[in-house]
Amino acid sequence: MFKLSIITPTGQAFEGHVDSLAASGLEGGFEVYGGHTPMVAALKPGKFMIRAAAGVSTLAVSDGILEVSVDHNVLVLADHAAPEQ
Repeated sequence: MFKLSIITPTGQAFEGHVDSLAASGLEGGFEVYGGHTPMVAALKPGKFMIRAAAGVSTLAVSDGILEVSVDHNVLVLADHAAPEQ
């Protein structure tokens, strides 16, 4: 489990503790789990699939940057992020 924060220019789109995150990077799709190695990835527009104890959520996310920090938390800076319907 890790803390996920998704920030856009208009504010915080998501914050919570999650089990995993599937994202679309410029180099291809990838997943982040608890204890993931620190990294920085450029994102392309696509879907985030967020798995947590409460279930699975899907967000439409624009291009941006994803960072897994040394304490294994994940910060996403994106131009836009919204729940997918």
